[in-house]
Formats: sequence, C-alpha cells, structure tokens
Amino acid sequence: PVEEVVLRFRPPAASFVAEEHWHDSQRVEWEADGTALFRVSVVVTPALQHWVYRYGRDVEVLAPAGLRAWLREALGRNPS
Repeated sequence: PVEEVVLRFRPPAASFVAEEHWHDSQRVEWEADGTALFRVSVVVTPALQHWVYRYGRDVEVLAPAGLRAWLREALGRNPS
C-alpha cells in the first residue's frame, strides 16, 4: 500500500536530498535549524529502505512507524 513517508534530514544531507528529484509526489520543507522535512507518498519497498539506510544518522524517520522501527533496528546492528 502507498504510505506517506516523512523524513527529517540533517545538513549536509538535507541540501543533497532537497536538490534531487526522487519522486513526483515529493515535497521538501526547510526548518529554521537547517534540517529539511522530506515528504513522499510511496510504497515502502526494500529499495526505499536501503535508500533511507544509506543516510544513517543524518536521517530521522517520522512516518510511517514501520519504517521508523526498521531503521532503528538496522542502525542498532550496523551503526554508520
């Protein structure tokens, strides 16, 4: 099922993510602290999980809860 994925990226990853076109549904909102909220409506697939995982501690998953739990567990085993 399609879910709204909401990610908070810390600098400098925030700039990179904001400059790229990843999906037609994406929206980026800049926060006062220099972080970027990235919103996209997609199916959470292993490819998406891998993309998020690559950002390590520079990304925080705000939604959906299943992706947030998956990343927490993945980073706990293999910190980046």
